Amino acid sequence: MPKRYAIYFTPTGALGTAGAGWLGWDIARGAEVPQPRLDGLSLTNLTDKPRRYGFHATIKPPFRLKSSWHEADLRVAFRALCADLKPVPFPELCITPLGRFLALTLPRDADPTVKPRAAKVVEKLDTFRAPLDKIEVERRDRPHFTPRQKTNLLRYGYPLVMEDFRFHITLTDRTSDLKPAIRAASDWFDASLAQPLDLSRLSLVGEGADGFFRVLERNALKG
Repeated sequence: MPKRYAIYFTPTGALGTAGAGWLGWDIARGAEVPQPRLDGLSLTNLTDKPRRYGFHATIKPPFRLKSSWHEADLRVAFRALCADLKPVPFPELCITPLGRFLALTLPRDADPTVKPRAAKVVEKLDTFRAPLDKIEVERRDRPHFTPRQKTNLLRYGYPLVMEDFRFHITLTDRTSDLKPAIRAASDWFDASLAQPLDLSRLSLVGEGADGFFRVLERNALKG
């Protein structure tokens, strides 16, 4: 049984392959893959943390399953939710610095098309989430959180959900100089980012004992 579950958007096709190679972990197959050797850039070190989570955009952040539920119950609810949600076409993703890390993002004006879907996933599946204990809340809380983000942390176990959600696919750890990573990512993802992309499937993922996430099942949005 996984330590935690989450709902992700996990790209497939050329972008999924490029992302798995960049991070060194194929979340769909649950297997390591070779990373490219880049001059002047240690990609292995730069992607240490995001590698464990796989190439994805978080829709419902990782959570522990409440003891009163089983994985089979979560799967049934996840399938029903996917059947109810409508697909969303995407404009081309952009390589974007977010603070001190690098990510693939949607243009700002496209985010509102994804937010309602993400909010519905967070809300509908929250009954399966074991609440954070006091120690977990204190560990995750930050002085810079807004009142709404603090409320989200207590209500949903994560600050950046609902109105504060932003679609992004993390590419690097935090680093003091993102310029080499931007150049390398621009070259590596150039061809795959030109391919059409949409939010037409969601993945239920689980965190293994090794700390790596794997796709448990992937379902089409049919609403």
